[in-house]
Parts: sequence; C-alpha cells; structure tokens
Amino acid sequence: MQKEQRRAAAAMAQEQELEEQAAEASASYTPLTADAGIIFFRPAALDDLDACFALEIASYPPDEAATLEKLKFRIEHAGTLFLVAVRPGGASLGADHRISAHSWDSLTL
Repeated sequence: MQKEQRRAAAAMAQEQELEEQAAEASASYTPLTADAGIIFFRPAALDDLDACFALEIASYPPDEAATLEKLKFRIEHAGTLFLVAVRPGGASLGADHRISAHSWDSLTL
C-alpha cells in the first residue's frame, strides 16, 4: 500500500512540475508574424499551383520549365515530396520572394 502511495505522490509531483514548465513556456511565448523573417516548408497543395508555376517560369528557360499541367500532376501525385516555402500563417512565398531564379537572357556558359 505504501508503495502505491509513493507512486501516486511521485506522479502528482511530476504532473505539477510539467504544469509549471508549461506555464513558464506560455509566459515567454511570442507568436510568429510574417515579418519575423522565418520561413517554413510544407507539402505543396493545389492552392499553391499558380505561385509554383510563376516561380517555375521565372527560374527556368522556357524549354526546361514544367508546364502548369505537369506541376499539377506533381502536386497531386507527389505532394509530400514537393515542398513550398511559407511564412508563419501559411502564406506561400511565391515568385515575388523567390530564393533562386535566373535571368536566362544574360546567362553565359
């Protein structure tokens, strides 16, 4: 009986400690905003298709860029392997904030 009481007391003490840690974490939590400069990656969704296509045509020469239909196929069939960069809140960065794009008119090899 004493063993069970010690276990119960230890479990209660551990629960109280976890609650205190959670309260401390909540007190110091600052929500992320889009201007925080932080980028997350998530699987692409069909809602991202237009932004992905804009980035694709800005990043590749016309003969190498994927078509809108091919990008849609990739999102539908390999969405977990096709990531988009987003700001806190989920907004896709799109072509206006591209990480990598090339000007093929001025590229020399």
